[in-house]
Amino acid sequence: MSGRSGVIPVRTAKGQPQRTLCVRVQSVHDDYLICRTWNAKTQTVGSSNIVVLKPWELRKSSYHEKSITYADGDQHSYDYTGVQARTVTDVDDDSTESQIIIPPYRPAVVDGWKGSIITAEPVASGDNVTLTIDEQTVTAKWVDCNHAGRAWAALTEAT
Repeated sequence: MSGRSGVIPVRTAKGQPQRTLCVRVQSVHDDYLICRTWNAKTQTVGSSNIVVLKPWELRKSSYHEKSITYADGDQHSYDYTGVQARTVTDVDDDSTESQIIIPPYRPAVVDGWKGSIITAEPVASGDNVTLTIDEQTVTAKWVDCNHAGRAWAALTEAT
């Protein structure tokens, strides 16, 4: 393990070193998460905030208020109703489906929960995303690897 807490060196297919970062989610936003490094060995959280992008398919900016026609001809429009929720409308018949991210990102401040632990990897070269956070421009350097397999799922009422 490297000398930096929470940074795990791994090797890519070409044998070049690449770092991943183990972090604990502090807060959840439309396109990104605010995280802090997590040291599993000592069970400690770092003190500095790190911006980690959600995977592209889970970001609000990827779909919100957009209408997409898929290869089979189906057309859907998307309206985000929260940082982990959206409504999908079938344009042909106007039917709607409420969706949520499963498993959800759990921030550190909810009901004593210590926050989801995720693995982040560096944002691919050329894929830099600039965000405005608290009136400051920030370039995200990390993206969630999504090892938990987070995806959109239909929200149904319990019967």
